[in-house]
Amino acid sequence: MEENRYFTFPERFEAGILWFGSGYIEYNIPNHLKAGQTLSEMQISFEICSECPEYNEDYPSDIYFSINGKLLGFWVSPGDFGARKGYLNPQWWPGRLNQYGLLKTLIVNSEGTFIDGGSRISGTTIEDLAIDYFSTITFRFEVAKDTANCGGCTLFGKDSGDHN
Repeated sequence: MEENRYFTFPERFEAGILWFGSGYIEYNIPNHLKAGQTLSEMQISFEICSECPEYNEDYPSDIYFSINGKLLGFWVSPGDFGARKGYLNPQWWPGRLNQYGLLKTLIVNSEGTFIDGGSRISGTTIEDLAIDYFSTITFRFEVAKDTANCGGCTLFGKDSGDHN
């Protein structure tokens, strides 16, 4: 079931946490390139975990990443973490729900796409993205229903989870 209606509210920019069982969310990333500049590397950091009702520390999920429709690869989240309270969570956030994720950094450069600086997740390079001064940059997190581990996705934003 799609719930796009929630994304029409102006308050959406104040959300500290977002989760879904399957589907996707896209973010428009500002393009700060100046005329004549070439993008040599892109790094995107985020706090993320799986999404299970309440929480389940052993709940794998295949989470796919793409930019402008070009698949960057996927990472298997090991679980939906809630055994302890997230360091930044507000007092009103229920203890029975997920509390924090893992801080991940996606790196795209001329050698491929990597997660956390070491694990190569695909051969998609920065050149494959063909981003220039005029480009829009749309970054997508996706959990497909037909993936081996459809365990959803939770993204932690400002003032939630463990990392601002």
